[in-house]
Amino acid sequence: MDEIQSPQGELLQLFDEKKCYTIQELSQSLNYSLISVRRFLKKLGYYSSFTHNSKWYTLCSIPSFNEHGLWFYKDIGFSKHGNLNQTILYFVNTSERGLTAKELSSIILVPFVILC
Repeated sequence: MDEIQSPQGELLQLFDEKKCYTIQELSQSLNYSLISVRRFLKKLGYYSSFTHNSKWYTLCSIPSFNEHGLWFYKDIGFSKHGNLNQTILYFVNTSERGLTAKELSSIILVPFVILC
């Protein structure tokens, strides 16, 4: 008899197949509501992207962050520092003299025009 797998176990299996998902993709794959999927993600630990308006999710165990605390999967960016606003504040507040939009853009790899 097959053992019934927990939703968190199913979630882990999905992330073994692919590193990033939208909440809608996870909801459809698991056949659970968006609220339930968010609860499962919270139990496992996750990051939401700082690019794409936090649309993408990955588990805490997946990213290999660079020296700036950033990890990119294709064009999707994740930050140890939180969403885009929190990430920008982190870099500006921890710099010795502040940062220009161009300098910041070169660190977080978000186009300069978006930051202006």
